[in-house]
Amino acid sequence: MASPAMRPNPASFVTKNARGEVNVARGFTSSFGASTPSPAAGMAWMTSRVKELKDTARAQMDAAAAAPERLKSAARESVRQRLIAVLGPRAAESVMSGSVSLNPATHARNAVMRARAFAFRHRVPIAAVVGTGATYVTYRGAIGVAQRVRGDAAPRLDGYSRITTFALSAGVVTGAAVYLRARSTVNPEHVHAAVMRRLERHAGLREVLGAPVVPSEHRAIVTTGGVWTSGSRSMINSMVPTMGPPRFRDAKVHMAFTVEGTRKRGLVTVEAKKRGVLAVDPYDYKLVAVDVAADDGGEHRVYLAGGSDRYVKQGEVTGMQLRESLVSVMSASYEREQRSEEDDEDAARRLVRDRKRAERAPKPLDKGGGMWPRERVTDYVAQKRHEAAKFVTNLGVQDTAKQ
Repeated sequence: MASPAMRPNPASFVTKNARGEVNVARGFTSSFGASTPSPAAGMAWMTSRVKELKDTARAQMDAAAAAPERLKSAARESVRQRLIAVLGPRAAESVMSGSVSLNPATHARNAVMRARAFAFRHRVPIAAVVGTGATYVTYRGAIGVAQRVRGDAAPRLDGYSRITTFALSAGVVTGAAVYLRARSTVNPEHVHAAVMRRLERHAGLREVLGAPVVPSEHRAIVTTGGVWTSGSRSMINSMVPTMGPPRFRDAKVHMAFTVEGTRKRGLVTVEAKKRGVLAVDPYDYKLVAVDVAADDGGEHRVYLAGGSDRYVKQGEVTGMQLRESLVSVMSASYEREQRSEEDDEDAARRLVRDRKRAERAPKPLDKGGGMWPRERVTDYVAQKRHEAAKFVTNLGVQDTAKQ
């Protein structure tokens, strides 16, 4: 049996971490003063120590992560103060906010966009200036050619010849402008009329839909192209663009509308591209498809131009978008909105008409009433005529009295 001097006594191991927290681990001490901790106490102390190290490491990592941001903020504030001292508060804020970029590509893009916006806002005066300059250049060129053909010894052209040459130059420039305008624009009404003529001549559709075939008032139209595009292209499976000459993109129209016959209704999808100006029909119809509801509940598609490949390639996306637009405008809710808008416009029109009628109505004098300007003129003329007649009468009376 162990003597009392050798009996172990419980003891406490006190440790303090970096945050000042006190950790107490219970163990046993012998009467000789040497500490012999138990396995459980050692495990607890080890766990607390590992946690302390982890917390310390995490705090150091957070501080290291925040250090660059603090340095960046300090550098940004220093630059901001210097810019304020040199440029002023407003210019410094513009530079620091990023609205003023130091990248030349950004300035070039902004300059191009400003030029396009200016050209769109002032397109009519710009067209007039360009047309005048083109007319003058054409006129001077025609005069020079005429002088060269006639020879140096020939007399100069007289005034009538110069006026005629100027008129011809103006006509040439106007014709060129009209041609370019017609070449770069599409007329949806022309396309719609041409497609309807095709539908009316198609015997199969007339049989299925029931003659006569008439269009509805609902149409969805999207126009693209008619502009000059840059010649940059990207190679297939390559991120490096290739530069090329500018290219004119032909004007194109995508259209969807509904037709109705005596038996059924159909949805027409059209894709046409502008190819020329002087032809009878200057449009190249890439796709003309008519969707008709079948008797079994499905849809049967008839192609008057193009085919299924073209529909899948180009017409599926535009056709679905245009079909959604048509469904939305043909719904009952849209019709109610249109009716409500028309009622509001009629009420506003009646209100304006009643107010104008009330303003034109006669008013008493205490409410700003009186004679109209024309009535004042008539009254003034009548008054002067009455005074003149009275003067003549008085003269006659005086002559009679003298006699």
